[in-house]
Amino acid sequence: MTEDWEAAFAGALRKGDPLAAATILRNTGENGWVKRAQWLRARELLDQVAPAPFVRRDWASRLFAHPRRADRELAAMLLAPLVASHRAEVERAVLRLARDDRWDVREAAATLLGEALDKDFEHWVSICRDHMAKPDARVRRAIVVAAKHAARSRAPERAGPLLDLVEPALRDPDQYVRRNLGPFAIGDQLLRSYPEETLARLARWAKDPDETVRWNAAMAFTSAAGAQYAERGLALLQTLANDESRTVARAAGSALRRIQRRRPDVEVV
Repeated sequence: MTEDWEAAFAGALRKGDPLAAATILRNTGENGWVKRAQWLRARELLDQVAPAPFVRRDWASRLFAHPRRADRELAAMLLAPLVASHRAEVERAVLRLARDDRWDVREAAATLLGEALDKDFEHWVSICRDHMAKPDARVRRAIVVAAKHAARSRAPERAGPLLDLVEPALRDPDQYVRRNLGPFAIGDQLLRSYPEETLARLARWAKDPDETVRWNAAMAFTSAAGAQYAERGLALLQTLANDESRTVARAAGSALRRIQRRRPDVEVV
């Protein structure tokens, strides 16, 4: 069965029919929900077919004309190798995907933007800074998640620029942005990839007059990576647990409880 869909998928691509390929991929799951393993294999097969850049752009355009999430996610996959060579088209695609009503399509936007940051960092970090200052919360959220992807390389020269990139989002009032920032992008990855630089920022953010900034600082320690640096974060969290803002105090309390569960060797007062 696995070989059947793979052969059919590659065959549809070789015939120049991306819509048929998307349908074949979509049918590997239930209710159009394609498993990660199938997406990874589809990417391998796509790379084997190796369509030319103009073909990738044409196929992506055709797929964008259809509403199914598999079509749009495959469009994002097609554009990934073009992040350095066809920047304007990739940027338009990221914005379109990031604003989609389907959450999984928005994930494809964040993944594509993360690949863009990873492969062409200087250009795309500048593009992301510009969009971070704009009013579209879904785009800002895609940038926050993309920063997490870009941090996985642990390239030391990226630490400062990535922390600078997400810093304006610390004050973001949008809940969709917030829940992907402190506990996810910062706590789950930036802290893991760049512990010294991130811990220094967290110490500063914990003293910020804005309670949303302090909330994000506390929530970074609710992650598994945050527990790894429990000793470095205890004083900060104990202060925030007594914060005048109940929202911040609850976040700090949650982080302390999670540290206690994950790190029984650390004494949490």
